[in-house]
Amino acid sequence: MSRPRSLARLASPWATTAPVATASLQALLDVELPKIPARAGIWVKHLTTGEEGAVNADQMFNSASVIKIPVDAQALEMVDAGTLSLATRLTLRAEDVRGGSGIFRYHDPGLQPTLRDVLLQMIITSDNTATDLSIAQVGGVEKVNAWIAAKGYADGMTLTQTTGDLFAKYNALAPTDDRNARTNGDQAYWLGALTPRATGRMLEAIER
Repeated sequence: MSRPRSLARLASPWATTAPVATASLQALLDVELPKIPARAGIWVKHLTTGEEGAVNADQMFNSASVIKIPVDAQALEMVDAGTLSLATRLTLRAEDVRGGSGIFRYHDPGLQPTLRDVLLQMIITSDNTATDLSIAQVGGVEKVNAWIAAKGYADGMTLTQTTGDLFAKYNALAPTDDRNARTNGDQAYWLGALTPRATGRMLEAIER
């Protein structure tokens, strides 16, 4: 797995820089986004010219698995700092297995992937088992949110809970409960919350 050269640089470098308006790009977004039959948000930036475009860029959305990106970034920064090792082997227990996306749920208990393996699967297959193992390795949900805040993204990004906690909430719902309504409108049933702008700026910081 390749890593950003310096994850210590993830703190917002654009905090004092005014965004560059792009009439043509913004006009395109203004025309196309309303055609989507849902509440949609986008923030885009040309990293060479600095041109930006945005629609609903500062509205909070259900993060779904996108919130796994800061978990990965935090873990890799801890590796750089020497407080975690990618070579550490974690033992997969039956109680660690989560449903949904990913491949670890198809393996027998006792498997011992390295932390590198776990982080890799969290990102490339959106593995929910790997996600909760990774969250535990960096210190839990509160530690992830403290890291997000320290990097300057607290107003646009938060990890609400582990995937295990989220699935437990869904499993406790009555059969008559509207799960789509919960997913779309009740933040208690979100894995995390984020804005398009905060997400894009974190990706920009990783790239730079």
